[in-house]
Amino acid sequence: MTPPQGPDWAKAACRGMDVDLWFRTGRTPADQADTRFALATCTRCQIRIECLEDAMREEEGKGYQMRYGIRGGLTKGQRHHLAASRRKAARAAAAA
Repeated sequence: MTPPQGPDWAKAACRGMDVDLWFRTGRTPADQADTRFALATCTRCQIRIECLEDAMREEEGKGYQMRYGIRGGLTKGQRHHLAASRRKAARAAAAA
């Protein structure tokens, strides 16, 4: 089986932007504004899904505390919940 290919980063909406915008803590109003900007940028990105799937592969088996930043238009908490939902669906499919 051929391993999945990563995103074509040259097409990323965030290309050339300050990467720190995607890794704010959200504790200050400025951080929250940067987070909203990053999420809005992801919304219009043509490789958002590929970016998200890349993050999900990299973070597989990791808990909430081992996920960082915004990737593929989702926060670390949203990706943590998505991973849990996918595991639950896989278990249900295996049991059927």
